[in-house]
Amino acid sequence: MSKKQQTGIYISTACILVVAALTIAAKGGSDKVDSEEDKARKSLVVVEIDGVEMMLGYFEAAAGKQSPLMRKELADKTKSLEFLDKLINMELLAAEAKRRGYDTHAEVKSVKKNQLASLMHKKIADEIKDEEPGNDALLKYYEEHSDSYNKPEKVRARHILMVDKEKAENLLKKILAKKPSQYEFRRMAQENSEDESTRLRGGDLTFFSRPEDSREGDPQVPKVLSDAVFGLKENGDIHDKLVETEKGYHIVMRTGHRKKMSLSFEEAKDRLTLLVKREMRKNSVEAGIDALKKEFKVELHEENLKDVVIDLSGGPPEPGAKGGLTHRERKKIKKALKAKN
Repeated sequence: MSKKQQTGIYISTACILVVAALTIAAKGGSDKVDSEEDKARKSLVVVEIDGVEMMLGYFEAAAGKQSPLMRKELADKTKSLEFLDKLINMELLAAEAKRRGYDTHAEVKSVKKNQLASLMHKKIADEIKDEEPGNDALLKYYEEHSDSYNKPEKVRARHILMVDKEKAENLLKKILAKKPSQYEFRRMAQENSEDESTRLRGGDLTFFSRPEDSREGDPQVPKVLSDAVFGLKENGDIHDKLVETEKGYHIVMRTGHRKKMSLSFEEAKDRLTLLVKREMRKNSVEAGIDALKKEFKVELHEENLKDVVIDLSGGPPEPGAKGGLTHRERKKIKKALKAKN
């Protein structure tokens, strides 16, 4: 019998075993499998590739890493065969890569190092015992983050700013008669507003509170404009009069509203417990990494960073990549490369 025929038999047998195992799992059988029998089942060979055996346990482990939806679909024979085929393809490609010496490639080593680091990070986190934070720790966190649990009422608006009062009045009359949607008002702001700081974003003033409730970092909106927007009842409502400020005349529409939030310590306690536990765990992991820095004697030579050279010869990064080039820079590089070629 040829190796190809043997492999076909192995794969056919594998299909029967895989479908049977997944059907049992999908039905959620109540009978507990004896550990020795389970070990024997998982040691069954589902595929043999050039003398290397792939066990049923390997298939189950790979299947267990898939999404819940995918795991459910694997109860279907066709889907399980497709998944098995993907595992076979992966093994074949990995074997060929190793035969060509790619396992010593710098990129492979880099990926391996990243995976090892991720695994070690998880191990350190798993070794940390979850402790319930005390009342004092919860109260301290609540007081340090009180702004997150006590927020003033806020509104959002779009505006059209015009210096000429007559032109502003004429536009307001047209808008009130037309009763535009928020999308249409946005377009009108882009076409008519003379406020360069907000015109390109359709006159959006973002969320803001009343001046007396304003906090550090909040948008600063003149009181007369704030009062006009807070006086509107629904999103999409337009103030029926021009709002005058030192910059000119504003036509305003309310586009959003957030109610005042005021949670007492007791009301926020469940949420606080989760956040503080997460922070305690994060601090423990960081402490473990700090200990490794001392153990392995990490020495930082920050002054040499001034000599770093970033190689852009490989072309621009994918659009939207963090820390990547802007759209204009990518176009410039592409144009230069095209001219060079």
